[in-house]
Amino acid sequence: MTRPTVRKSNLSPEKLIALLFVCIALLMLTVAVVAGGQVVSLYLREVRTTGAVTALTTRVTANGDVFYHPVITFRLPDGARHSVELAEGSDPPAYAVDQSVPVVYDPERPDHVRIASSFSLPPLWILPAITGFLGVAFLLAASLAWWIGGQFP
Repeated sequence: MTRPTVRKSNLSPEKLIALLFVCIALLMLTVAVVAGGQVVSLYLREVRTTGAVTALTTRVTANGDVFYHPVITFRLPDGARHSVELAEGSDPPAYAVDQSVPVVYDPERPDHVRIASSFSLPPLWILPAITGFLGVAFLLAASLAWWIGGQFP
C-alpha cells in the first residue's frame, strides 16, 4: 500500500502576505474609483443658484461649545422657496442673516445643499483620496513582500 503524497505549497509566508495585500489594495482602489465617480457625478448634476441666509441656529456641543449654523433659503427651478439648515457650523458665525450666498444643490435631493466656496468641494474628495492612497500603499507593500519572498530578480 502506497501512502498518498502531500504536495507542499510553494507559497512562502511572504508571498501569502503579498497576495493578501494585493487583495486589500484592489478593494481599496475599487472603493476609491467608485467614490470618486460618485463625487464627479454629483458635481455634474448639481445646480448652482443664489440663496440667502435667513437665520442662524445655535447648537451646543457636549463640552459646551456653541456653533452657529446658517439656514439657507433659495428658489427651486419650479419657483418654490426651499430652506435648509446646514450641518456645518462655526464660531463666530461665518455668515450674517440676510447675507446673499452662492449655493449648489442636488436637484434630486434639494436638502443636500452646500455653500459654493473653495472650501466646500475638497471634503467630498476625502474618501476617494484616503482609499486611493491606502490602495497604492498596499500595492507597494505587496511588491516589497513579494520581493522579499524571492520573486523579483
